[in-house]
Amino acid sequence: MGYPQANDAQLREIQQTYAEYYIANSHSTPLFEPIEHMLQTLQQHSKTLAVATGKKRKGLDRVLDASDSHDYFAITRCADESGSKPDPQMLTDILEYTQQQVSDAVFIGDSIYDIQMATALGMTSIAVNYGTATSAELAAQNPTYQVDTPQALAALLCG
Repeated sequence: MGYPQANDAQLREIQQTYAEYYIANSHSTPLFEPIEHMLQTLQQHSKTLAVATGKKRKGLDRVLDASDSHDYFAITRCADESGSKPDPQMLTDILEYTQQQVSDAVFIGDSIYDIQMATALGMTSIAVNYGTATSAELAAQNPTYQVDTPQALAALLCG
């Protein structure tokens, strides 16, 4: 739902009001069991995990706190820190921090912007069909791989 009649100042006010409401009314949110199991499996296989998200830092920290999942990730980057998707700057920052080459990294995403970001950097991409975009929308972006479940993702990465 948009507000085409609103000017820029009004749109910022709507966004700020919603953000304040969301923060005040959000509660602890544990990870879904299949996601947590997948993260544990990847850690057990010595995979270095990172987050590159379109969220702002405050929002990501709230999600990581609510799900008690900070410890899974070596680094996290947000759109308000290094450019929004599909700009690959977040991935470049993560690669620099982890001292990894593009050829040794994989980006996993559930939106078309995720796949576009990885493609822009020449990075292997894995589209997961259990997020924001449909399987067909993701397939149209030509990801390197596409999986249907967290278990299939873990098998692909650790197999």
